[in-house]
Amino acid sequence: MKKPDTDKSVYGYLYHEAAIIMLQLDKDGTVLDANKFLLDFIGKDNLTPNQKFHDLLVDFGNLPSFSELVQGGQSARLLNVTSHRGLPQSFYFTFYEEDGYVLAFGQLDQLEIEAVRNNLVDANAEINNLARDLQKKNAELEQLNKLKNQFLGIAAHDLRNPLGIILNYSMFVADQAKEVLNEKQVKFLKRIKDSSYYMLKLVNDFLDVSKIESGKLELQLEPCNMHALIEQNVSLNQVFAEEKQIKLVFKSKQHIQEVMADNSKIEQVLNNLISNALKYSFPDTTVEVAITRQENKMVISVQDEGQGIPESELAKLFKPFQTTSVKSTAKEKSTGLGLLICKNIVKGHQGTIWVESEEGKGSKFCFSLPLAEPDNLQKNQIHDMVTPDKHQTVQNIPEENMEKSSPPLSSGILDLEEIKKYQSIGIDFLHNLIDMYMQESPLLINDIKDASEKGDYEKMHSTTQLLNSTSVKLGAVQLGFHCDNILKLDVQKNQQFIQESIVKLESLFLETKKALLAVKNSKD
Repeated sequence: MKKPDTDKSVYGYLYHEAAIIMLQLDKDGTVLDANKFLLDFIGKDNLTPNQKFHDLLVDFGNLPSFSELVQGGQSARLLNVTSHRGLPQSFYFTFYEEDGYVLAFGQLDQLEIEAVRNNLVDANAEINNLARDLQKKNAELEQLNKLKNQFLGIAAHDLRNPLGIILNYSMFVADQAKEVLNEKQVKFLKRIKDSSYYMLKLVNDFLDVSKIESGKLELQLEPCNMHALIEQNVSLNQVFAEEKQIKLVFKSKQHIQEVMADNSKIEQVLNNLISNALKYSFPDTTVEVAITRQENKMVISVQDEGQGIPESELAKLFKPFQTTSVKSTAKEKSTGLGLLICKNIVKGHQGTIWVESEEGKGSKFCFSLPLAEPDNLQKNQIHDMVTPDKHQTVQNIPEENMEKSSPPLSSGILDLEEIKKYQSIGIDFLHNLIDMYMQESPLLINDIKDASEKGDYEKMHSTTQLLNSTSVKLGAVQLGFHCDNILKLDVQKNQQFIQESIVKLESLFLETKKALLAVKNSKD
């Protein structure tokens, strides 16, 4: 580029450092040279020899010709340049004619940038408010879910005994008095027996679901001979299979070592899958149970030659109270809870469960269990079976342990790398974010304190989660880490320590506030 008649330092700054576009063009609008900012903005490879000025612009309609732009002289024209990401960016361009060539300068639209920053700040504030409302709603829903589980547990427990009595007496009467009963009375007794059996199974499923969802279903792990367990379950279901004229077989071609499992719970899974296969199979078909080894796990499968499940309905499986359009072949009833219970039992054993099905050809339900290491074959290991979205409680955590487990920080109280992410958007945006955080955090801490004093631990938990999330996002990881420790405590057994932790939370916020103010006042 031919150096204009101006100060060398100003020229060097415009060419190498300034965040404005500077172009040297000929009278036809061909680009002769460009400064570093433009090359970085559009990408060096996107500026080709003899390229026209208009090739750099985005035409939204009514784009003036190059000669019209030059005739406008120093009147700023708002034009849009395509960035290397393919996105348009607005610049105010002015044009100067110099000794046979044209100098074009493009300055960023500061009003547009400021509007974007303000929109980001407003959007962030709105997201924080929505997150706060969402946390409250989640806490309310969690409490309602607990009440629902308690109701199901109490109702099912109270119903189980009388239903069992009805079932047993109906079976006793049908067996002992069958010689004196007429055909109509026998049908009545059979209806009573079938209905009470279905209700008893439904009640037992309710109990299992309520235990699973509350995280109270325990697995008593011990060495389990899966081969023998499957043989026993197949034998028990042979009567049902013979009644429907279905062939039930068990195949195992390789030796499988023992697994650590709760025998009764795995038997429940097997019985559910086998009885389902028989329930949806026609006479003169085969249901095959198989066991194979795949690397460090065993896979148990139950395959039928039944109706198969439509692909569009596979997503319904393993969900509560969900049934498909496939009907049982002898009008057997289904609670819609069996597969959900199977899924959670298998998940509690660190296994997986899945289905392969083709409509008109049958279904194959499979589940895997990890093989036990010889050193782990110890009896009576009790594991709490908690669903992944439940918070595990940690009781009586000494404060000194909390301090030792603190994560490494790049700046003591703050993680400066996280703050730099926001700083890259803009200093004003970062400052607004810090101001908002320092205004909202004391309100959240007061909410935590009030909820703790009132014994409203659901609100305390949800508010602490929100403070934790906003702190970590802004880089206040020390404060967020302390919130995380509070969330892990069993509040019923650590009430005194909770109070001490909240006091420490207040002091940590004061330190965080000082650190954030230092960031805000920093020239860097």
